[in-house]
Amino acid sequence: MKKILTFFMLCSSFVLFTGCLKEGFDTIILPPYPLEDKPTTGYGDGTTDAVIPEAIRETFKNHMPIHEGKYPPSIVGQFLQSKSVAVYCSDNGFNVGDTTADCYYQFYDQNSNGVCKYNFRQLSITGHTDTVWIVGQGNKFTAFFLEKGYYNDSAGTWYVSSNLISGEITPEGIKDFYLAFILLDKYDPTNAVMRVNEYRIFKDSDGLAENKNWHAKALLLKAGDADRPSSRTAAR
Repeated sequence: MKKILTFFMLCSSFVLFTGCLKEGFDTIILPPYPLEDKPTTGYGDGTTDAVIPEAIRETFKNHMPIHEGKYPPSIVGQFLQSKSVAVYCSDNGFNVGDTTADCYYQFYDQNSNGVCKYNFRQLSITGHTDTVWIVGQGNKFTAFFLEKGYYNDSAGTWYVSSNLISGEITPEGIKDFYLAFILLDKYDPTNAVMRVNEYRIFKDSDGLAENKNWHAKALLLKAGDADRPSSRTAAR
């Protein structure tokens, strides 16, 4: 049977950098908005420089678009990334061009400050956050956030990753879709997840994460389902 890979297996997720990436790296913490300084739209100065450690900033910018601006578009919707193609992996967990299992994303409840909520699914891995920050201009955006994710397994495996998602909103979905993530923490008694402090970048194989109504179905997934991840099925 052909292997299906997922983002996190024997690696993990990317970038609201709340921890050191390597020994000696500066720790960068993304603070909550001070109420008196909250911008009317977007995040801060409209860039992601404050949340990407300088030591790896060029690596990200060389392998994916990172959009800037204080007036991002609405990214509310549900999207399918199929297939997910590896662009760069700091741990060599995937070769460039390797593909992983389909990924599903939901952005919802976006407010006028460019902040929304998020759900994720890959096989039986599910992730969530209540706080996604968005920068950008026109239809192009970059979103960044911390994700807490769970493997639907008997071991109780979980992870925390810092993520970037970039693309361009179109009527068909998100064009030029890219995802980058750094694994920040995990509970992993079966050694299923990638190493903490490693990072990976993926893109959509045809350049479009298409609109896909998936979330209601995802909620029905139960432990023991056939598509649960195994030791080499998750991109994290």
